[in-house]
Amino acid sequence: MPQGQQRARGLGVGAGLVAALAFATSGPMVKPLLAAGWTPGAAICARLLLGTALLAGPVVWTLQGRWRTLAAEWRLVLAFGLLGVAGASTCYFLAVDRLPVAVALLVEYTGPLLLIAWSWLRTRQPPRP
Repeated sequence: MPQGQQRARGLGVGAGLVAALAFATSGPMVKPLLAAGWTPGAAICARLLLGTALLAGPVVWTLQGRWRTLAAEWRLVLAFGLLGVAGASTCYFLAVDRLPVAVALLVEYTGPLLLIAWSWLRTRQPPRP
């Protein structure tokens, strides 16, 4: 494997590990806030603002000179941010507010399995590796 591909793969694995760590700690970190009287909405806003602040620098660095791409696809970026990030965070924090963190994570992590099972039942074709 060429040096550039190894470096890119290493960066990708590193980014995936950082994302997994950030995601895995969001439940245990927000539960004390909720216990201290924060509403799920306030915890979501704090998490989204912190995430935005942390990611602003890497985004600016990554987009060097490609701001037209962002301008052309702003609706898609906004929809992903609202549905994929804010919507998922809202549902997760509302679950953590009402359930133990372990149960909320169990429900969340079984979601893909339920989607695979639903697809299997609907199409009558087993999933492929």
